[in-house]
Amino acid sequence: MNYERIVMKSTINRIGHHSTLVVLAAALVMMLPSLSAASILIDFIESGSRVTATISGTLDLTSVTPSGLVGGSPPSITPSSGSFLDSKNGNRNIYSLDSGGPSNFGTGGFSTPDIATMSGISLRPDLGWLGLAVDFIPGVVAGELVWATGAPSFASLGIVPADGLVWTVAGSSETVTMTFGTVVPEPSSITLIISTALMGAVVMRRRKRKPANVAS
Repeated sequence: MNYERIVMKSTINRIGHHSTLVVLAAALVMMLPSLSAASILIDFIESGSRVTATISGTLDLTSVTPSGLVGGSPPSITPSSGSFLDSKNGNRNIYSLDSGGPSNFGTGGFSTPDIATMSGISLRPDLGWLGLAVDFIPGVVAGELVWATGAPSFASLGIVPADGLVWTVAGSSETVTMTFGTVVPEPSSITLIISTALMGAVVMRRRKRKPANVAS
């Protein structure tokens, strides 16, 4: 009788373990489309006296037919029209964007960065397209635009941080997402905070060591 119970319990445990594996496998399969869906991230960071836009991600539009060809232009942003240009000075293939995406990321006008590391992409929501340099190779995308002259900020560039800024390339699952970082303390501020904390710790330690006055 005990042997039968042990066998039954072992069988139930195996079934339970197998079911868990099946559920986990099914969940993983359901996640695969989202994991494989490539996307571009444009991350704006305002830090101290500079603003940086970092471009990262992966992109492959080989299955999508370009809707046209346009000439190149220097890297720049125009927040009021949603324009973000980080392409080389050469022709670009353009791909239509799905309608309904954000029309801008602020109120500012045309502005060029002080430093630019080209990623080869151009975003023009006002004209309804995403541009790629004609020599763009599908795969990893990386680039950076930096504004450092004149103590720039989101406000001075006319950038209005907002959530949910996502554009989708028509006929694909490829997206371009724009995010905005918060201001972080400058290194000098961090040093001041640490120094103040250390000084406070030293004072507290000395007070604890000071002997109490003994009444005569």
